[in-house]
Amino acid sequence: MKNTIKIISILILFLTVTSCAKVPDNISERDNKLNNTENYSESNYIQRLSLDEIRNNLDEDASGKYGTITVKNVFMSNSENMPTYKISVDTRDYSIKDISQYLYGKRYNIDDDSLYEFIPWNDEGNTPVINKDPYTKDLFDYIIPPSLFYDCYSFYPDSDMTCSAHVYTDGTCWGSQCGINKDKDNYDAPWLGETVAHYYPDIDDIVSIKYKMSDGTDWLLADAINFTEDFWNSELSKSDLQNYIYKVKRVDAIKLPIGDNYGYLFYMSYIDEDGNHYDTDSYNDFLIEEHDVYDNKRFLISQNNWQLSLRKDEITRFTKDFSFKKNEIIDENKEFITLRSALSILERELADNINLEFETGQLCYAITCDKYPHNEYDGTVQYSPRFCYKYCDIYIRPYWVFKVGNGFSDNWNTAENYYVDAISGEIKIIKRENQ
Repeated sequence: MKNTIKIISILILFLTVTSCAKVPDNISERDNKLNNTENYSESNYIQRLSLDEIRNNLDEDASGKYGTITVKNVFMSNSENMPTYKISVDTRDYSIKDISQYLYGKRYNIDDDSLYEFIPWNDEGNTPVINKDPYTKDLFDYIIPPSLFYDCYSFYPDSDMTCSAHVYTDGTCWGSQCGINKDKDNYDAPWLGETVAHYYPDIDDIVSIKYKMSDGTDWLLADAINFTEDFWNSELSKSDLQNYIYKVKRVDAIKLPIGDNYGYLFYMSYIDEDGNHYDTDSYNDFLIEEHDVYDNKRFLISQNNWQLSLRKDEITRFTKDFSFKKNEIIDENKEFITLRSALSILERELADNINLEFETGQLCYAITCDKYPHNEYDGTVQYSPRFCYKYCDIYIRPYWVFKVGNGFSDNWNTAENYYVDAISGEIKIIKRENQ
């Protein structure tokens, strides 16, 4: 009996001693992860640095492989500040005659009204329509009508309906300079051709690059870029309330279906007074996130600025999206998630993806609508960009933007864009297939 008691005492002493011993590091680390997941996840793979520090590490971060994720081309501005701003959409009225003078002044006397029709969308002119819809009148006091859209078309004597210009008072404008259907060899839509090459003027050596345009004329790419940037900065910038510099971010060489001829598709980026770039090269509807709109959550607003030129020194088609002005600063944003951290966040989120190679990654501004105040009518959400501009809380926020195909000519029927909020780490994925 005494021996039994002695053995039990020894066992109790042994267990007491071992329980007080230092827990091995790997077990301790595991327990810390389990008991403090949020803090562990933040410190383990999210790093925040100043803009200068992120720039200094950019090349090294871009050269890494993050699980199965890599990125080919990385862009970042030289800005020293990147606050979050609340903004409002610009309502400056850019005259239809201003753009018509540039596009058609050499062909027509723009002041001779008999040569063309100048037609507002309807007879309401510039007057908003009082909302009498019983389903939405308590939410929207008036409807921003299509009459804010002015059209200049049907030019004479050649009656070319494709030679047209359009202007909204939110700063949006689009049109064609040369009459896109005048010849059967002309194509107004870049997706009708095949992208055979693309170039980044800030990265690629383009000095000797040239292509034969649809009219058979060789056009040096560098000259084409200068022509395009001059048009945007001297003419289209007039519809902006604040000063921006427009630059060609990327150019696609488009092989036309007929003959050995090409055109250029320019993706335009703009830079604000602080030197910050904006995400402006995604096609119109790719960023409308229906579930977030339905659920009254934050969603991204697409902004799309591009130009197609099929003949030398001519503008076959251009589109410039809405303008806006910055209001108050919401957050100064002194530190930002690094490129390495943004890719690590995606690695954790996209673990099942195999060999995902991003064409581009960029720290830039994206525009968001916070809680679109929709109302249902006949079971559908009455989404309108112009309702969004008026009734949303709209912000510009810093994001890491990653794109598998950087531009809608790469993936006309598909979009695959990934957004990582550079402050919070929140992920948004825009992925559409064969719509």
